[in-house]
Amino acid sequence: MVGVVGDVKNAGIDKPTGTEIFLPYLQSVGGGLRTASIIIKGTQNPSRLMPAVRSEINAVDPSLPIASIRTMDEVLQSARSRPRFLRCC
Repeated sequence: MVGVVGDVKNAGIDKPTGTEIFLPYLQSVGGGLRTASIIIKGTQNPSRLMPAVRSEINAVDPSLPIASIRTMDEVLQSARSRPRFLRCC
């Protein structure tokens, strides 16, 4: 599967965009730790979607850990708070 995505701010929202590559989850580079992020866009309250998301992930592989469940607003707030904190002092 091949797709094209817009600019990705992987190094921080205050940094310029860089080149990114996305690989299939099962294709491990160098045998290192594999992590994945799943981003879901919906029209409902995000907390109402979580049981269905957990169920679908569990159906794929029950041993997969699910962590750091956050809304995009929370992700952006966290990304903005660190630079603000470091500038203040």
